[in-house]
Amino acid sequence: MLVATVEEHPGDWDKHLRAVCMALSIHLGFSPFVMCSGGKQKIPLDLVYGSTPTEEVTYLEHVRRIKNTLEGAYFRVREHMAATLDRQKELYDRRVHREEFNFGDLVWLYTTL
Repeated sequence: MLVATVEEHPGDWDKHLRAVCMALSIHLGFSPFVMCSGGKQKIPLDLVYGSTPTEEVTYLEHVRRIKNTLEGAYFRVREHMAATLDRQKELYDRRVHREEFNFGDLVWLYTTL
């Protein structure tokens, strides 16, 4: 997705980065914030109205939860990437036609100077 954005907007691809991140987060189910921090982001409404009360947890429990959240997110992303890679390989293999040459056939030889 990022490569396609760079190809479509070579001069200002960085201005489209937020849209790409948001599209990926919708597709994968995790926001970029969750992928980096392991927790939910506080938004201005949380500051005005207060967020939902959370239970008191120890530091180690908090670290364990973040670790589990990140491991789950990364596992899901890796699964998605593997499935995408398999699908792309299958589509590529459908279009590729191998040429068979026999001994003595005339062929073009590409060389760089």
